[in-house]
Amino acid sequence: MHFRHIVNLVALALAMESIAAMITKCKNSNVVHTRNLQFGEDTVEVKTISCPGLRSLFPANDGTSISSSSALSRRTASKCTEPAECQCGLTCSGECESNGQAPPLIADCQKLTTLFTVNPTTFFLEVDQFADTALETCEYVVFNLRNSEIEFCDDDWVDIGLQFAQACVPAGFDAGFCEPADRAIAVEFIPLSNEF
Repeated sequence: MHFRHIVNLVALALAMESIAAMITKCKNSNVVHTRNLQFGEDTVEVKTISCPGLRSLFPANDGTSISSSSALSRRTASKCTEPAECQCGLTCSGECESNGQAPPLIADCQKLTTLFTVNPTTFFLEVDQFADTALETCEYVVFNLRNSEIEFCDDDWVDIGLQFAQACVPAGFDAGFCEPADRAIAVEFIPLSNEF
């Protein structure tokens, strides 16, 4: 293993710990909007949370490990109400992570993804905001890493989370993190027990 790669992994681990601590703090005190999605007997809450300074904690992605599939490219800016800020249809690359938690159940992530794909909508995230949703053992988080408001598609967000869960969990990881090349957003799937 190259020294530079080891340094990148250590930096990523330290940054993720800082991000996790900041997110937990923000989730407890800075919820700015809540919406509910229901499908059958399942209801999930989607929270938009303000977290000043969050963008500065995200490390640059080293471009290794997994890439999301081309299925995400089916969503385009035509789905957005504000095409100039639209981040729908992005592909991203990222990494699997191990945080020492029990991994989420893939079935829970699939169920959560279904709730968003039945009636897909778009949503807005201001600077230093993130959206968070969970069902059973699976949680998805999407961060706005831009210095302006973005519009994002519900079904892209959860598709990315599910794809990374399906790739990372069978390989023994409990979380996954991904960013597109332009670093507009970051998407994370995590086990709910991570409080993150």
